[in-house]
Amino acid sequence: MKVYEIIITGDTNDGDYVSETSTITEEKLNLILPIIGLIKKYTIDNPHKNNFPASEYNREGDPTVYDIYGHLEAYPLFCDMCPYGEYGIHSIDSITISEPVTRTELL
Repeated sequence: MKVYEIIITGDTNDGDYVSETSTITEEKLNLILPIIGLIKKYTIDNPHKNNFPASEYNREGDPTVYDIYGHLEAYPLFCDMCPYGEYGIHSIDSITISEPVTRTELL
């Protein structure tokens, strides 16, 4: 079974970014690809809106992250892989997928 490393970077507040790295199987990767596609589409269709409004400071009346993506089967799985700053994130800035590499901690 092929394994991947996924790094999701989110914006918490005015350019303060947090990242989360997870290891996932190819099967799980295939499950979350529709959500990643919707995030890309939402970003293009709504360039001045937050694409992943999972922050405690969401604007009243704006859709929540659940409102936008909650209908998808892999929504809980994807949320578990997302970073969460002190008050949550409002946008996903990047998603990178790669094969895991061997690392040696030096310090």
